[in-house]
Amino acid sequence: MNDLSDWSDRSIKSEIRVFMIDPHNLNIIRGELEHLVLSGCSVSFGYDTDTRTSANLETLGSNYISGSWLRIVLYHGDSVIEIGTYVLKNPPGMTIKNGEKHYTYELQSVLWGLSEDYCVGYFSIGSGTYAVDAFEKICTTCQKEYLINGARNYRYTATKIFEAGESYLSFLFDICDISSNRLDVDGHGRITLSPYNTPSSITPSWTVDEEDPNTMLLSSDIKESTSSEDVPGRTIVIYSNGDQEIIASADRDSSSEFSSQRRGFMISEKYQVNDLSPATKARAQQLAEEYLKKSDKVITLECSMLYFPCKCGETINLILENKKKKYMIQSISEIKYDEMTMNLTLKEV
Repeated sequence: MNDLSDWSDRSIKSEIRVFMIDPHNLNIIRGELEHLVLSGCSVSFGYDTDTRTSANLETLGSNYISGSWLRIVLYHGDSVIEIGTYVLKNPPGMTIKNGEKHYTYELQSVLWGLSEDYCVGYFSIGSGTYAVDAFEKICTTCQKEYLINGARNYRYTATKIFEAGESYLSFLFDICDISSNRLDVDGHGRITLSPYNTPSSITPSWTVDEEDPNTMLLSSDIKESTSSEDVPGRTIVIYSNGDQEIIASADRDSSSEFSSQRRGFMISEKYQVNDLSPATKARAQQLAEEYLKKSDKVITLECSMLYFPCKCGETINLILENKKKKYMIQSISEIKYDEMTMNLTLKEV
């Protein structure tokens, strides 16, 4: 469990600095971006967003070195935290305010860069290839730095061919889906591969109690929502390989609030499976039942907190009205380092 005391203590000095980074060697700093306007700077993270993180910066004047990536670093007491290393999506925009030039920078993660990088020919992963090797091959092909954190090393049982004109990011997500790994990017700008763990199995990293005199909650104005209307009553798995086709389905129990017996109609969700091992009806049925269990009602909370260095995918114990519940951090939006505040979306697990 992490300690929140340093982050609830507003007397500890915090400072944001932004460095210009060589995109071909993330350890090389070309210089520091000067004259930040913190009120115009923000960072967001999303567990389910393809690019994972984005940011906006504003400076008074500009000493930006063309072609550099930008790394946002937080200095808090004795702690140094790399918030993120970003691609500049567009050339800096300029406006004049009170006779002074203000520059704005729209930033995206390196994963966004891969979403814009399309393969010019067919890309194949041979039968017998391990998922980690395929991940490394794509990162190397695209000249991107990467980090493997104990990833599950699935082995392909049949050759996988990706169509020409598809993005390299889509290839990476496909590899992660089949191997039960998670794709992400770290603060240094490296693409990361690590095992996917169900949120319910993750030990909470933080505990926030609204009754604590030093609580991180900024307001008791918390918005709760559910997604019960989107939960399927049936999942269908379809596997095709040449002339072979396997179809399996799983339905909710009739007593479930999501069943057609309760709703009066059926909501189905279809999964097209490209690799099935073993390629049997029983395995397809197992997958259909697994997907059905994962498709459950989602309860989310939206709240504002003082900033602390949490990450999407971490879990947190939140104590409201003396009741403790476990949540996964689904998104972190509008981190404002001039105020040291952030908005969280928490998913009950």
